[in-house]
Amino acid sequence: MFLGEPVFPGTSSKDQMIKIMELMGTPSQNEVTAMCKNARVRLPTLPAVEFSKRFKKSTNPELVDLLTRILCYNPEERVTPLDALMHPYFDELRRQRLTINGKKVVDLFDFNEAELSTNPGLLTRLVPTWYKGD
Repeated sequence: MFLGEPVFPGTSSKDQMIKIMELMGTPSQNEVTAMCKNARVRLPTLPAVEFSKRFKKSTNPELVDLLTRILCYNPEERVTPLDALMHPYFDELRRQRLTINGKKVVDLFDFNEAELSTNPGLLTRLVPTWYKGD
């Protein structure tokens, strides 16, 4: 929604897949299999477009980098949600006394033990040192 509109505004699941392929190119058979082991599909051959060319020139390059890590056909190669939160694009959210439109930002760092247990280093990388949860 950073564009002010959906990135892939498909009118059906087939149309949505075409919109995705117009940016990312046609997935390889290995990528299709990674998404769905028993899938047998014929897809049009579309070349990938460089992500930075799809978005406005003013788009933050860190956001473009994050999107290239999130928008990946193979789930095994895709960045995990918590790793995505540690991306430099979100560093500003870890700033002390962050406000948006003059209003204090709600608690962004209230992660539970299950969330943090997946990677012990998460706590020190994801939660700023100034933060003291209630």
